[in-house]
Amino acid sequence: MFDFNPVPLIDTFLGFKAQIEINRKACETDFARQVHDMTLSKIEQVLADLRHDVAFQAEIDAERGTPEGDALWEIMNEGSWFFQAAWLDKGPVSVIDHVWIYADGSVDAYRRSLRGYGLVPAASLEGLQDIFRTIRRETGVRFIAAYRSVKDDIWEA
Repeated sequence: MFDFNPVPLIDTFLGFKAQIEINRKACETDFARQVHDMTLSKIEQVLADLRHDVAFQAEIDAERGTPEGDALWEIMNEGSWFFQAAWLDKGPVSVIDHVWIYADGSVDAYRRSLRGYGLVPAASLEGLQDIFRTIRRETGVRFIAAYRSVKDDIWEA
């Protein structure tokens, strides 16, 4: 069990947002600017989930000390936070196409295969790949820029 605290992560992601906005201004291609914009949209989604977790944590804190509140706190700290479920547990998150991979390899869930997807070359991202690496190192969130290279969905069990 761990005590998840979303508050410092909000500040961290606000810093990444500012860094991406600054980096975007230096982009030379429309494509790179668009990928930066898509990444900013993902960062906003991360921030929304973290803010939800802050509000939910306040609700749980009000109930701590009661059997129900303590039980809920235990469940939440085993990994049921919105941020963790949306951004850490599902593998890499593409800022271009919606690509999720279930990291646990569970047999009862379908996983989207990375076959049929290509990664955008780092040079085409104009500095964004370095920011992705920093985000992963500091938060565990793994952003990638993957694009569809086939028309049909490819699913595997």
